[in-house]
Amino acid sequence: MRPNWDQYFLMLAHVVATRATCDRKHVGAVIVDPDHRIVATGYNGSAAGMEHCDDAGHELKEIDGRMSCVRTLHAESNALDYAGGRAKCCTLYCTVIPCYDCAKRIVNAGIARVVYAEYYESRNTQLVADYFRGSSTGLWHMPLRFEMRLPLLCIRAGCSNEGRYDSGFCGLHDIAENDGRGTKHGG
Repeated sequence: MRPNWDQYFLMLAHVVATRATCDRKHVGAVIVDPDHRIVATGYNGSAAGMEHCDDAGHELKEIDGRMSCVRTLHAESNALDYAGGRAKCCTLYCTVIPCYDCAKRIVNAGIARVVYAEYYESRNTQLVADYFRGSSTGLWHMPLRFEMRLPLLCIRAGCSNEGRYDSGFCGLHDIAENDGRGTKHGG
């Protein structure tokens, strides 16, 4: 089945999330212009030149009633930084609903629409939805529940494990064998 544009870019956001450098939550974001061209991508991780959480450890603080790693920048924020002034009228695709701070940056950048795959467990989720409702930026929830096959890789979009993002890779497939149907290796 051929994915529509929203599904396609959400799947890419899941691939981008695999680059995250904070293993507490892998998040990916893709900013796309109205002509379906990628403007920027971003994933959660430490600021440029700083040690990664995965190497230096997590710097945890209580924010909004839950422990958050304050060493990292969010995927949406990174994508907006890389987009520069080119985010206006674009769509931002994200693996999870943005936090309140990212929502403010998204609206301020002139993003026309946000499409996300998963809710993030937070007391601010409703606050974020209300914030977008009061802005000119649309907010769309689109859970992904299908597999995408690429040469040698099988990516299952929407994989999660108790609120933590699974790497998304459900195993290597050698599609050259078995008439192109693939043989799963590993787990």
